Amino acid sequence: MTDDTAPQESATAWRMAGIVLIALGLYFINLAQTLDGVYLSFGLLVGLGIALAYTPTIAAAQPWFTQRRLRASGIAGSENMNLHLIRRHSLLALVYGLVLAALVGCAAPPRHAERFDQPTASAQTPLSTKRQEVVMQAMAMLDRNYVYNGKKLHTGFDCSGLVSFVYKESAGVELRGSASDIANKTRAIAVNAAIPGDLVFFNTLGSPNSHVGIYIGSGKFIHAANERTGVRIDQIGADYWAKRLEGYRSVL
Repeated sequence: MTDDTAPQESATAWRMAGIVLIALGLYFINLAQTLDGVYLSFGLLVGLGIALAYTPTIAAAQPWFTQRRLRASGIAGSENMNLHLIRRHSLLALVYGLVLAALVGCAAPPRHAERFDQPTASAQTPLSTKRQEVVMQAMAMLDRNYVYNGKKLHTGFDCSGLVSFVYKESAGVELRGSASDIANKTRAIAVNAAIPGDLVFFNTLGSPNSHVGIYIGSGKFIHAANERTGVRIDQIGADYWAKRLEGYRSVL
C-alpha cells in the first residue's frame, strides 16, 4: 500500500511557497514603484510564485490520454505518474508565469519623481551676459569624452573638470577641485531661485555634493556623466537624479 499523504503534502508545500513568493513580489513592486528597472525583477518573483503555486494543479489535471501514455512508457504507479507529471509541467508553468510577469513588468511606464520642485525663476529673470556665455560654453562641450580627473578640452572632463573649464573660459571664474570643493566655494540658493548658469549638485557616491552639473533651464542640466555617454544633457526630474539631488548653488 502506498502512502498517499506524501504527494499531497508536497503539493501543499509547493502551493504555500508559491503564495509567499507572489505576496512578496507584489509587495516589493508596490514598494519600489519609483525605482528604475525593478518592475521586471520583482515581476519575475511573482511569476515564480505563480509557477510554484499552480504546478501541482496542472499536473493533477492532465487528460486521461496523457496518463495512458505514461503507463505505456512503463511509468507505473500513481505516485510515480504524479511525480513525473509535476516535473514535466513545472517547467511549463514556470515559463508561462515568467512570460506573463515579464510582459507586465516591461509594460510598466517609467515613473518620475512626484514631489520634484522645478526652478521657476528662469522664466521671469533675464539672463546676464555671463550666464548666457556659461550656458553657451556648456552646450559647446556636449559629446566630449568623460575622463576621470579630466580638466582639458583635448582629453576630456569629469564632472568638476567640466564645470571648472566652462566657468573659466566663459566667465573668468576659477572653480578648482572636486565637486565637493566647488560646493564649498559657492553659495546655496533656493530651488525656485535657480536660473541658467547656476550649479546643481547631487549625491551619487554616498557623500554630499559628489556630482555637479550646470543648470541650463527647463529642468535640465549639462554634466560629464560617465565614460559611456560623456558630456550630456539630463533631466533633473528623472528618477535617478531627483532622488539624489542635493541642491542648487551659485557663483555668478
